[in-house]
Amino acid sequence: GACIDNMLACVLPHADYAYQWWDSFVGAYGTCHAEFCAAGYEVVGGIECLASLGTACTLNAECAYDFCATGPDGTANDRCAPTGMNYIPAGTFTMGSPVGELGRGGDEEPHSVTLSRSFFLDRTEVTQGQWKARSGGTNPSYFQSTTGTSQSFGNANDNGPAEQINWYAAAGFANARSAAEGLTACYTLTGCLDVSAGWRDGFHGGCSGAIFAGLACDGYRLPTEAEWEYAARAGTTTATYGGNLSATSGCATLSGAGSFAAGTALGDLAWYVCNAASRTQATGSKSSNAFGLYDMLGSVSEWTGDWSATYAGAATDPTGPALGTIRGRRGASWRSIAQGTRAATRAASLPNDNSYTNGFRLARTAP
Repeated sequence: GACIDNMLACVLPHADYAYQWWDSFVGAYGTCHAEFCAAGYEVVGGIECLASLGTACTLNAECAYDFCATGPDGTANDRCAPTGMNYIPAGTFTMGSPVGELGRGGDEEPHSVTLSRSFFLDRTEVTQGQWKARSGGTNPSYFQSTTGTSQSFGNANDNGPAEQINWYAAAGFANARSAAEGLTACYTLTGCLDVSAGWRDGFHGGCSGAIFAGLACDGYRLPTEAEWEYAARAGTTTATYGGNLSATSGCATLSGAGSFAAGTALGDLAWYVCNAASRTQATGSKSSNAFGLYDMLGSVSEWTGDWSATYAGAATDPTGPALGTIRGRRGASWRSIAQGTRAATRAASLPNDNSYTNGFRLARTAP
């Protein structure tokens, strides 16, 4: 790097530069301090330039955020990302299901959707361990033990998905992570009983409304329905990212036309009624899709940011209607039959529903 006026300031265009300079006055090396960096890099720790959020990377150490996220398989598209999130590139896809897809629902009219913004999405559902770390130790989940099929308050299931989470609590968790990282809160929540306590209890009881700041918000948020399905499909057009289903009830296999061989058990992709042993299981323990995302098709049903409504047809960056009564959920749960594991399957609940089948994962719009 080049040092300026002996003021210990370096211009470091990328992360490979040495951070020392020769001080001719004292006859020794001094330590340079990064003052500014080339485009795509950020000053980190005052001494080095590391790649900015969204910049291509191959190693975690190259990223200002310490995390080089998995991009689409085979594209060398890994990007610096928030910890625990993967990069999902902008694109266009067909949302909904084709007529004739086994298990198809009547609210899945196929239509073209363009997502003009790349985004980051949690690799797994938010876990109980992550929830407890954010909420000061409280844990509303039903399956707090790693064993048994009934409620147990062992509070030792940190890798299990957080569940019994209502929509407001999920939005509040997003706001809490944004605040912790100095980002804009994407939701303004009203009526919540615990807001004055700084979200310490983590339940967000009593909430009566929410205002979303929009997709341009730089903080954490829930994915839109369209983002969720696009991410779950990961470039595929079959019922699951592994292929079509052989059946919609019983213990299904895949019937081909996807990335997994025909005859592969659906249980290799998802936790659902046939293999979940009547409870949640550890996140990230099934096969991921081409975006490196786990549990998109099973485990717990995930809240989206949208009010649920009939599809309005071809759209760009849809976020659902401005008002509604029920919030969209996507993805099957541990109680679902095979039909529910399809990428196009839709569900919805009142926003204060805190069922033990409901969880979530966070999204963040890429710069």
